[in-house]
Amino acid sequence: MRAAVWYGRQDTRVMDVPDAPDPGPGEVKIQVGWTGICGTDLHEWAAGPIWMPMEPHPLTGKAAPLIQGHEFAGVIAEVGPGVEHLKVGDRVTADSETHCGKCWACLRHEYSLCEICAYLGLGRDGAFAPYVTIPADSVYVLPPTVSLQKASFSEPSAVALHVLQRGRLMPGESVMIIGARNQGLLQYQYL
Repeated sequence: MRAAVWYGRQDTRVMDVPDAPDPGPGEVKIQVGWTGICGTDLHEWAAGPIWMPMEPHPLTGKAAPLIQGHEFAGVIAEVGPGVEHLKVGDRVTADSETHCGKCWACLRHEYSLCEICAYLGLGRDGAFAPYVTIPADSVYVLPPTVSLQKASFSEPSAVALHVLQRGRLMPGESVMIIGARNQGLLQYQYL
């Protein structure tokens, strides 16, 4: 399959790579329908490695070169053993993190704070490819009214909403947003 693979600073290559692996226990393989280019992807290209592991990641064992991409939506193509809440053909999006399930943060269900968290496209192969295999517990089924194109924007939208919730804004309060890029515009839209 063709994929965008990060090799190093200003060195992302579109190339043939082996197919995404078949899903193991608790995993699904997703046919990517739409994907977005995040600022994180651009930062890795321009100035990396920032988050990209150059030595084997402690959770996944993966290191660069890695397929980038974590803002995506697609259709489940295969379901691994033990996955019961998802089925082939489900239209989905996913959280970009993979967590250990054992550290203090994971035990509190604060997975993004996992001590050895790996992000899709930054610690494990990502969605700049036709298929991606990921843990099923990070996958969300889409409502039928949401297109794959719009759903590929779920991750940045969730980040923007989370920032505003953490800020505990009250009706009538003012906020200054510096920067009219993806996150700034999303936060402005939610205000």
